[in-house]
Amino acid sequence: QQAPVGRLRVFRISDERVEFLRRLEELGLKPGTEFEAVGSTAVDQLIHVRVHDHTHTVGHEIARHLWVVPA
Repeated sequence: QQAPVGRLRVFRISDERVEFLRRLEELGLKPGTEFEAVGSTAVDQLIHVRVHDHTHTVGHEIARHLWVVPA
Protein backbone atom coordinates (compact mmCIF):
# COMPACT_ATOMS: atom_id res chain seq x y z
CA GLN A 1 0.00 0.00 0.00
CA GLN A 2 1.33 3.41 -0.99
CA ALA A 3 1.59 6.12 1.64
CA PRO A 4 -0.58 9.23 1.20
CA VAL A 5 1.10 12.20 -0.49
CA GLY A 6 0.41 15.82 0.44
CA ARG A 7 0.01 17.99 3.54
CA LEU A 8 -0.65 15.95 6.67
CA ARG A 9 -0.79 16.52 10.42
CA VAL A 10 0.36 14.08 13.07
CA PHE A 11 -2.76 13.16 15.04
CA ARG A 12 -1.42 10.43 17.33
CA ILE A 13 1.66 8.32 17.98
CA SER A 14 0.87 4.73 18.88
CA ASP A 15 4.32 3.73 20.18
CA GLU A 16 5.41 5.12 23.55
CA ARG A 17 8.93 3.68 23.76
CA VAL A 18 11.33 6.40 24.86
CA GLU A 19 13.86 5.71 22.10
CA PHE A 20 11.09 5.77 19.49
CA LEU A 21 9.69 9.09 20.74
CA ARG A 22 13.22 10.51 20.89
CA ARG A 23 13.76 9.62 17.22
CA LEU A 24 10.47 11.28 16.25
CA GLU A 25 11.52 14.38 18.17
CA GLU A 26 14.79 14.45 16.18
CA LEU A 27 12.73 14.33 12.98
CA GLY A 28 10.37 17.06 14.22
CA LEU A 29 7.36 14.72 14.16
CA LYS A 30 5.09 15.05 17.18
CA PRO A 31 1.33 15.38 17.64
CA GLY A 32 0.07 18.55 15.99
CA THR A 33 3.02 18.86 13.61
CA GLU A 34 2.14 19.52 9.98
CA PHE A 35 4.40 18.03 7.32
CA GLU A 36 4.38 17.13 3.66
CA ALA A 37 4.59 13.54 2.49
CA VAL A 38 6.46 13.95 -0.80
CA GLY A 39 6.60 10.34 -1.97
CA SER A 40 7.27 6.73 -1.16
CA THR A 41 8.82 3.62 -2.62
CA ALA A 42 6.71 0.49 -2.90
CA VAL A 43 9.62 -1.94 -2.90
CA ASP A 44 11.26 -1.03 0.42
CA GLN A 45 8.37 0.94 2.00
CA LEU A 46 10.40 4.12 2.55
CA ILE A 47 8.46 7.36 2.88
CA HIS A 48 9.94 10.77 2.12
CA VAL A 49 8.62 13.58 4.32
CA ARG A 50 9.38 17.30 4.53
CA VAL A 51 9.18 18.72 8.06
CA HIS A 52 10.03 22.38 8.70
CA ASP A 53 12.03 22.68 5.44
CA HIS A 54 14.00 19.47 6.11
CA THR A 55 13.43 16.32 4.08
CA HIS A 56 13.73 12.96 5.83
CA THR A 57 13.23 9.38 4.75
CA VAL A 58 11.45 7.15 7.24
CA GLY A 59 10.82 3.44 7.17
CA HIS A 60 7.70 1.40 7.69
CA GLU A 61 8.36 0.95 11.43
CA ILE A 62 8.13 4.70 12.05
CA ALA A 63 5.31 5.30 9.58
CA ARG A 64 3.04 2.60 10.99
CA HIS A 65 3.02 4.28 14.42
CA LEU A 66 2.21 7.76 13.09
CA TRP A 67 -1.50 8.38 12.81
CA VAL A 68 -2.09 11.28 10.45
CA VAL A 69 -4.96 13.35 9.12
CA PRO A 70 -5.09 15.80 6.20
CA ALA A 71 -3.68 19.19 7.20
